[in-house]
Amino acid sequence: MDKLFLDANVIFSAVCSDAGASRFLFQLAGKKKIILFSSFYAVNEAKVNIERKLKAEKLVLFYKLVSEFTKIDNFNYDFGKKYEKFIIEKDVPILVGAETMEADFLLTLDKKDFMNTKISKLKLPFKIMSPGEYLRSLIK
Repeated sequence: MDKLFLDANVIFSAVCSDAGASRFLFQLAGKKKIILFSSFYAVNEAKVNIERKLKAEKLVLFYKLVSEFTKIDNFNYDFGKKYEKFIIEKDVPILVGAETMEADFLLTLDKKDFMNTKISKLKLPFKIMSPGEYLRSLIK
């Protein structure tokens, strides 16, 4: 069973749309087809963005979805110093979270920062892709 680490933007997207790939991940997790992970850092970032950009009732859905994670953890982000020259500082904890939780995949919608030449040169123990790319890979 694949272990997926979700970036904050995937959580945000799952709250925004009930028909998108991000929300479908939670449906798969509910059926025990995949395992979802995230970090307090990413979950808090999603929550702040939901509070700032969406209606208050979306927070109820946010809490419901977050309750479906297998694990949310806090990490020692000093471990991520090795990533600082490859990605902007605010995204280092996302790489650290995926690596620390031994994810198979890091799912993000941030193509600019995570899917670029610098990151592709790293020997990461997980693949980085969007939720849609991940779902399409299951069909192949």
